[in-house]
Amino acid sequence: LGFDSVDRVALWGILSLCEIPPKLLDVLAGLYTGLVSAVQSGGRTSAFFPLDSGDPQGCVLAPTMFNACMDWVLRRVVGSSGCGAFVSVESFTDLDFADDAVILAESMEALIGALERLSEESECLGLWVSWIKTKIQAFNDFLGTAISNVSVCGGGVDLVKRFTYLGSDIHVSGDSSYEVSRWIGRRTKVQVFRVLVLPALLYGCETWTLYKMDYH
Repeated sequence: LGFDSVDRVALWGILSLCEIPPKLLDVLAGLYTGLVSAVQSGGRTSAFFPLDSGDPQGCVLAPTMFNACMDWVLRRVVGSSGCGAFVSVESFTDLDFADDAVILAESMEALIGALERLSEESECLGLWVSWIKTKIQAFNDFLGTAISNVSVCGGGVDLVKRFTYLGSDIHVSGDSSYEVSRWIGRRTKVQVFRVLVLPALLYGCETWTLYKMDYH
């Protein structure tokens, strides 16, 4: 999913459903009407071409409007697919940050159904799911069988043990040692020791009178 392919007519419709005043919608539509762009490379500039779709990422309004699209899509996915997973007594259906979305389910059937629904609803807005980038993680071995790939909408989605989501290394075992090791490796520990620990331990050492026994 991406900002640059959002269908603007569909976007205005979604914002209207969010009870955005018509006058404000007219202003937003006016800002996006007649947009053109060009490509610069090697000191040369291409001819200008129209931008008839998309939500320009340089626009300060783009994140908010794109989030409205994602919220609309995921509400429809969650409402019709039966996805969701319980943590204690609380049920969670999805985690979202811009176009990085996580769908939670307690069975492979429910998850595949939710992904297929996600594809259908996204295409209505001019958005397309990248199945190559999409991954499935089965926590606590809930599948019970060894599966490395599943088919969704004609594309293959890999099952992985580790996945980096928003900068965090997530492992199916729930073990955080992979994330800790990635951020606090041996080199990092040595640097922290030299920069923070040694200066504190050796504060004022220039005035010390040391004997041979002190070196041990």
